[in-house]
Amino acid sequence: MGKYEDLSSAREMFGISESETMGEIRRKMNIMLKKWHPDSGDQDREKSNEKTALLIEARKIIIEYCDTFKISFDKADVDKRLSPDELWKKSFGADHVWGGNW
Repeated sequence: MGKYEDLSSAREMFGISESETMGEIRRKMNIMLKKWHPDSGDQDREKSNEKTALLIEARKIIIEYCDTFKISFDKADVDKRLSPDELWKKSFGADHVWGGNW
């Protein structure tokens, strides 16, 4: 398999969609790893060991992929990712009508 196929397969094992935040990716990976952990007692131990090994390998593929992205802390890049509330405050915060300073 190619890199995209490996990554897609790993992503699908955790129920990760094609567009997720790093927080959601971590949360979904933790849920599945906890579910299949051999000490959870909910599953057959041998099956849990096999599934956990597959999940750990899939997690490694995802983390290696995510670690290649450079994250910008440049003001212009940060401003592009403002939440709707932050954007509203930046645009209208000082306005006497829309800024809420009445």
